[in-house]
Amino acid sequence: MLLRDAEGRPLSFIDLCQDISALKLSTVELGQLIDERTSALEDKTKQMEAFCYTVAHDLRAPLRAIAGYAKFLHDDFASTLPADGLDYLRRIEASAARLDRLIIDLLGYTRVQQVPLIQEEVDLTEVVERVIEHVRNENGVEGLVIDVVAPLGTVRADGATLEHIFVNLISNAVKFRRPEAPPVIRIYSEERQGRLRVWVEDNGIGVDPRFKERVFGMFERLNPERKTPGTGIGLAIVSTAMERFGGSRGVEPNHPAGSRFWIEFHK
Repeated sequence: MLLRDAEGRPLSFIDLCQDISALKLSTVELGQLIDERTSALEDKTKQMEAFCYTVAHDLRAPLRAIAGYAKFLHDDFASTLPADGLDYLRRIEASAARLDRLIIDLLGYTRVQQVPLIQEEVDLTEVVERVIEHVRNENGVEGLVIDVVAPLGTVRADGATLEHIFVNLISNAVKFRRPEAPPVIRIYSEERQGRLRVWVEDNGIGVDPRFKERVFGMFERLNPERKTPGTGIGLAIVSTAMERFGGSRGVEPNHPAGSRFWIEFHK
């Protein structure tokens, strides 16, 4: 910049310089830097996964011992225990089972959050049918009806993680049923502006619209007074997995009763 006096005669120059050599990495150097950071991130992911599985194993070992000895005590001495003693024993067994479920769900959440996902063509109808068989065997709920409107379509995603998503959505629909009505679940899909949305509808207790986002948070249990089994992690797994797929999730009321959970994929 040229500076002049009042008559317009040149006085001096101001020259500004900036050293950008640090920004001028070559393509090779930039590629090496990206590779190094990617490798470091993969190593940290593997370390985190190994750490979580080790902790889970170390926690479950004494937990299995507690549950096992509680069962022995119940089998061998239930007839000699007073009513209070039997009640305490049942509480021990129930707490051990809940803690074991919590550890398993935390491992599931860690896997969905950390483990690299395989991108493959997956038939959603096949995934849902496998999950339904698993849910029926796990729950054994009388009068359970699950209607699948096939075909549900195909998506590019990680098959194992998709199963985890549907296990949580369908199990959730079974758990949060109304006492006076057998659970009825309907699963179908629809195209929405280049996306595939899958619905899981139920006739259960429903979700208050005020909590339609909160319900997907970690450890959220909106009806603790019902003493429904669960850890409050299942829907957080659904949310995290769909985020990693680049998709979305949500819930709406299902009139006259129940909920309509949905997950949506890019085609």
